[in-house]
Amino acid sequence: MRLLKSDLLTTGHLINDKLLNIKDPDLSVIEITNVLKSWMIYNEAPDHTKFRKFMNHVFIFENIQKVKPLIKELVRKRMEECDLKNGFDFIKSVANPISAEILRILLGLEDIEPKKFLEWSDAIAVFMQDFVVSPTPNVQIAQSTAKSLLEMKTAFLEAIERRKTSPKLDLLSGLVEGLNNGSSEITPEEVVHQLIHLIFGGHKVPQYLLGNSLHCLLTNPSAYNLLIDNKEKFIPLLIEEVMRFEAPIQFITRHAKEEISLHGKTIKKGDSIYLMLGAANRDKSIFENPETFNIEKRGRRHISFGGGIHACLAAALVTEQIKEIFLQFFSGLKEIKPLYDLGNPDWSNNSTFHGIEQQYISIL
Repeated sequence: MRLLKSDLLTTGHLINDKLLNIKDPDLSVIEITNVLKSWMIYNEAPDHTKFRKFMNHVFIFENIQKVKPLIKELVRKRMEECDLKNGFDFIKSVANPISAEILRILLGLEDIEPKKFLEWSDAIAVFMQDFVVSPTPNVQIAQSTAKSLLEMKTAFLEAIERRKTSPKLDLLSGLVEGLNNGSSEITPEEVVHQLIHLIFGGHKVPQYLLGNSLHCLLTNPSAYNLLIDNKEKFIPLLIEEVMRFEAPIQFITRHAKEEISLHGKTIKKGDSIYLMLGAANRDKSIFENPETFNIEKRGRRHISFGGGIHACLAAALVTEQIKEIFLQFFSGLKEIKPLYDLGNPDWSNNSTFHGIEQQYISIL
């Protein structure tokens, strides 16, 4: 973990390096990368500090608590729509839509149709998958994503304007209040870019965390029985252990600002370094029996939410969200029957996110 904290490494440069590899880049690629370049994750101080400080003030405990009654009703409605006895896809029916619905309402974007919100989130995820693994972005994917970005920016800017005169009890109103502060250095467009980043991570990470958690329970009956008998105690421990054992984010990248010698290897200036969080979370020198899924006792915490100035902004929100969803989902429930191959689940092909894509179950 020395690399994570090193001042010799930066999260930046990736966007510009990609653009330099492209001869005559398509306008849609430039438009998308202009948005990505303002994301906190791709910035260092002082820009990162500016964005982080501005966004931090709405991610407070009181705001997170407002989500709880909402989650209870959303889970109830979703479960009513499922064919519990004959089977349903947990990802399609619960994990994917409910994560988006919670984020949409928490931000105060109820005017945006849930289907459209899902389309936007998926478009960003598809582009980022291609962007991370490809030397040059796919133009067709970029053009489709650019269309979604334009729709998002228009909708968010309109919502910001409405909040200036009609604030509500939501995170967007809190951000607008910050914009109205005379000392704010953030522009409305920069706020929109951070919101797009929040949608990218704030929808997909909870979706995959829900599915991965259910899979870990179904493949570990002893953990499932512990949780069913004491949900309040073991659901928070389940979330922590899944974030260690089967986290939605398995790696992060850093880029060398200057040449580094590490463990006999030379990392040249400008080199990209992939830090494998999934491997670190199963490090034998840190975790006892790391290949064993164990929700009863873990002396060390996972590092899946990152660390330092780039620690996940919405970590507390994601954790509280998953906790409340599972408290409602498992309420009064005794047995779940998997209708998919537990030994060979449908893992995503998206290197940006690690999770199950389809997960058919029935509830008895």
